[in-house]
Amino acid sequence: MSIRLAIFDLDGTILDTIGGLYTSVNKAREKMGLAPQSEELIKSFIGRGAANLMRQSLSQDGMGSEEEVKRMMDLFNSDYDENCISYTKEYPGIKDMLVTLKESGLILAVNSNKNDYPAQKLIKHFFGEDLFSYVSGRKDDVPRKPDPAGAIACMDYLSCRRNETVYIGDSDVDIETAANGGFMSVSVCWGYQSEERLRSAAAKIIIHKADELCRFLQKEMIEH
Repeated sequence: MSIRLAIFDLDGTILDTIGGLYTSVNKAREKMGLAPQSEELIKSFIGRGAANLMRQSLSQDGMGSEEEVKRMMDLFNSDYDENCISYTKEYPGIKDMLVTLKESGLILAVNSNKNDYPAQKLIKHFFGEDLFSYVSGRKDDVPRKPDPAGAIACMDYLSCRRNETVYIGDSDVDIETAANGGFMSVSVCWGYQSEERLRSAAAKIIIHKADELCRFLQKEMIEH
């Protein structure tokens, strides 16, 4: 059966959001009296949601109680929700790739561990309201990835089957999500994890450029 639905991760896959995450984390840390952390360190914490990002950041200072995590989350969200667009960059070729895939008949969706408010805001700003048929960020009533519940809800909403769905992301979390959901998994290596780390997470298909991903998905639409 051919591929009908492509579900994309957001951070590190279709948008370069590290500048905003890095800036807002360090603004929150400053307000808590903590020293700033490097972009590379903060990048290593990305993938399992904002609360985990705060927890990992605080753990470097011997902190991480639920009260401390909540305080840092509130500080982070107040800055990031307002400034996420100005902090974010487009990856070269991604929008053209997505437009081409949609014109080819592929259904496009986003499933992210990023909080739903900034996820929706970023997608609308950079890609408009019509490119993706479904966008879902983290919500309190849906388990975070690598639990596949969010991706499965997307698949069901769009009336697609597991063997018609491909999950595309830049991290080990996305590989696990695809495996747990029974989807084809495609990893991209322009994001926040190295190709070596993706391979160690058992990535089966690794893509290096947007146009390469476009050709691969178009091929998967017609070859099954």
